[in-house]
Parts: sequence; structure tokens; C-alpha cells
Amino acid sequence: MSAGSQGTPANTGRLAARVGGHVHGLSRCVGVGVGTCLAALLAIFPAGCETPPSEAAAPAESRRLKVGDLAAPQTQPLPSQVSLQVIVFEAPADKAAAVGEMFDVLRADPIFFADRATLEANDIRVRFGTQRDWPDLAKKLDEADAKQAYLHTLIHFDDRGLDLADLPLWEAGALNYIRADGSTASVELEPGRLAWSTVARPVEPLRGVADVVFRYVHRRQKDIAAARLARQDRVQERVFDFSVLSTKMSRGDFILMGPTAYHDADRQGLLDPAFMVPRSSGGVLRLYMVLCTKVGL
Repeated sequence: MSAGSQGTPANTGRLAARVGGHVHGLSRCVGVGVGTCLAALLAIFPAGCETPPSEAAAPAESRRLKVGDLAAPQTQPLPSQVSLQVIVFEAPADKAAAVGEMFDVLRADPIFFADRATLEANDIRVRFGTQRDWPDLAKKLDEADAKQAYLHTLIHFDDRGLDLADLPLWEAGALNYIRADGSTASVELEPGRLAWSTVARPVEPLRGVADVVFRYVHRRQKDIAAARLARQDRVQERVFDFSVLSTKMSRGDFILMGPTAYHDADRQGLLDPAFMVPRSSGGVLRLYMVLCTKVGL
């Protein structure tokens, strides 16, 4: 579906009132330092392959054959899964220049963009990193006074999308974005939700590699309600084509997505709600680190 139609730029001064500032579904962890976050990441990927003490010291009695061991194996194989840890950082709006510099230590080459130029015309950057990049990124986060604010885990078992950022759109109206050529496009949206959604699946026959797709979507409130009444897991959504990007990820790889400038309320448009908190609510920039923690059974 088309991302939007050409039109006269709409007044975005009321965007903060129309789009909620809370990132739905994320656990709040205010003020956690980058060093603490990096230590937590290193804990996710411990070095070595030592046998856990509890297992090594298990008494012989616990290793005897039990009745349950004789049960028939499950005939239904467990589905493969891809687990993504979403870590949201917040930095002061006046640190926008320092925020932009952190993307310089990461890479764009591993990412396939549907329209990278349009994303960057709207001051949004997306870059790829590995475990080797964590120290350099942590230094840049410290320079930007960024704090860990939210944590969220996405576990993909099938091709349904899961949201890394989900915000309510309270009122109908037009939201703008900048095209790659510098012109302004306007999209008319009904009340509902705006979300950055992910779809992830293991790459066969490669072991430990996942194909991960990111996309920005709008879901109308009436479609959300209809799916709920019908007890359906999937909700009809509009995908903004220029936002789609994909990459292959293994355990320890990550994507960093965020802004390189702060837009005040009268300049905020279609892509800004997930990345910018109005000055009336603190004036911060949000960055999303999406870390691959598991691929497979």
C-alpha cells in the first residue's frame, strides 16, 4: 500500500495531543546507566562452556532412570523461534548532535532498505552492529547522556508481526513526512495506533541465522476492535512502504534505530512520535536497540 499521497502540509502543532507519548508494552526502567546496560548485555552472552555447578554436583540418585523418561517422544516438533531484546535509551533533546554520532560507529551495509533516503530525509537513522561494537557504542551513549529507559522482549514463533514501539493516535487527521527529493507528502490517518513492527524467522538451512524485517504501520481502531471481537490474532494494517528494511541477524547482532535531530512539536510529523518526546513532557530523544538473543529451538 502506498505510504501516502502528495498534499498541502498539514498543521502538525497538535501532534503531541493526537499521538500518545508512551511506548506501549515496554517495562519502564528510568535512569539506568549505559554501563549497567552493557553489563546486562554481557550477562546475556557469557563466555565459556563450563558445566553449571548444580548440574556437575548432581547426586547419582537424580540421574537414575525415571518413569517419565519412558514416555513416548512428542510427535509435534517445537517451533523454531527468534528472540529479540528491545532496549530503549532516552537522551536529552539538546544532545541531538551526540546522538547522531553514535550511528557513525555502526554500519548500514548489512541492512537492505526499501528507501533509506526517505528515512534519512526525516532525520531517522538505522544501523547494524555486533558484540564487538558494544564498547564503542557504550562510549557514544555516555557522551549523549543516554539512559536506559525501557526493556521489552519479542519472541517470534511465526510470521506475525510483534511491535517494538506502539503508540496511540487519538485523533484523525493528516501527518506529514519528507520524501527523498525534499518534497513534503501528507497522509490522512484515522484514530488507531502507529507502530514499528518486526517479523523474524530462522533462515533455513543456515543454523543460528534469522531474517528480521522492520516496518512502520498504522492500524485503525475499528480494525483493532473488529479483530478483538472475532478473536483474531492478526489486525489489518497499513504498511508505509518507505519504512521497510531487513537484515540477517545472529545471536549478539543488533540494530540501532533512532533520530539525529530533535523536532519541536510544530515540526513533528509521521515518523517522529516513536522517537521524540515533546518538551512539555521532558523533551527527550528515543533510540531503539534491537538485540538478537536466540535463533532456533
